[in-house]
Parts: sequence; C-alpha cells; structure tokens
Amino acid sequence: LLSCSRQMSSQEGLDRLPRAIEVCAEYVRNKLGTTDADVLADLFKMPHNLDVVKKLTAKLDCVDLTNLELEQLGLNILDVAWVIVTWLTELPQPLLSTPLPGGDSEEMFQRIQRVGLHAHDNSSQGSSEARAISDLKQLLDRLPADHYAILAFVMQLLHDAEREYA
Repeated sequence: LLSCSRQMSSQEGLDRLPRAIEVCAEYVRNKLGTTDADVLADLFKMPHNLDVVKKLTAKLDCVDLTNLELEQLGLNILDVAWVIVTWLTELPQPLLSTPLPGGDSEEMFQRIQRVGLHAHDNSSQGSSEARAISDLKQLLDRLPADHYAILAFVMQLLHDAEREYA
C-alpha cells in the first residue's frame, strides 16, 4: 500500500508518515462534524465499500491527491478511514510488539499492559495513577522515533473522532 507515493508529510512531527495518509486523516477530521453518530460508531471498524477502498488505495499509491481532490470524489468517511487502517496493518513492523531498545527482551506492549493493569487495580489511589502515567511516558520515550510518530498520529486521530462522537 502506498508504495509509489514517496512524498512525506509536510507537517512538523509527521515527517515519518506518507503524505497520502496525512491527507486521508485530514479528510476524516473534516468529515467528523458532519457525519451521523451511527456512522461514526463504525469508524475504523469496517469500510463502507471495500471496492472503493481498493480503488482509492491504488489511486493514492501513484498519485499525490490533496484533501480537496478527495472531497471532490465524494467518498464515504468509512472508506477513507479504512485506507488508514489498511496502511497500519501493512506496516513492516508492529508499533508496540517489538523488543524494547537496549536489549530488553520483554515486548513494549506487554509492559504497557502491565502498567495499565497496575493503574486499574489501584485506581482509588491518586499517586498510583500518577506513577502509572510516569511509567507509561518512560516506556513511550523508549520507542523508536518512527514508531512514536505513527502512534502519536493514530492516538490523535482516535482522540479527535472520540471527541466528536461523544
């Protein structure tokens, strides 16, 4: 997916993402406020039309489309969001299921889960939650820069969608 499109994002901090993915995310964000809640509930869960997703992916792979050009195609928000999902599933390495840098053999995801479980078990203690946040920040600081940039991008997009849906 997106093998021909080599132009990277122009936004600071997103320079590790293909421009096509940035354009898809911008399209999704622009549509959030005008999309029915029942459609938003399915955002990132399934495409509206898989054939449209395949055609859009092929087009984005070889042509640098702008957000305005995506708008003119009259695409469904679910299909454009699914292009992002497809790109994430085709990354050469998992974002969080890799050993931590520095020789630690335990995987990042396992450690994050453990921090989350510990914070949840002690949720009545405010200091425990603060400690969990601190531990999580330290773990995320150990991610490779590319992984961190992609994770930050995904989390921001999910946050924007959740905020609009709520």
